[in-house]
Amino acid sequence: MRKQKIFKIMLMLFIGMTVMSNTAYAQKWSAKQQEVWKAVEKWWELEKNNDVEGIKALYHKDYAGWGWGDNAPEGHAEALRWASHMIPKRKIAYTNLKPLDILMIGDVAVLHYFYSTRETVDGKERVRQGRWTDVWTMENGKWLLIADSGGALSTK
Repeated sequence: MRKQKIFKIMLMLFIGMTVMSNTAYAQKWSAKQQEVWKAVEKWWELEKNNDVEGIKALYHKDYAGWGWGDNAPEGHAEALRWASHMIPKRKIAYTNLKPLDILMIGDVAVLHYFYSTRETVDGKERVRQGRWTDVWTMENGKWLLIADSGGALSTK
């Protein structure tokens, strides 16, 4: 009983420190870093709202990325087909994003973050959790996704 109580206290402290460190880190970001993070949040919000055209508009014409079950990076045309096919099938109830790092090199941003979602696909509810890396570029005053990769966290 005592071990469980200690474990719960330690877990709460760990969660609290993690949340506070993410918040503190985000407060140190430059205006450009904050701006590109808002583009990532917008992406996930568009996905939650099943806005296929909104998502398509955020892909850079030279996009290449891979995730979940891809054997190799896919290009712009494949990404547009994915958006048209998969986004309407999903109903996302909840999304939580935890930024870890944003590296800026001129008009290019590399973002590392954790995500979790609760969604329903083909009538089956599931929780997805993982890590993701996005590469965004500023073009004509707009942030566009040019590359990404990621996947589920290990359940080991």
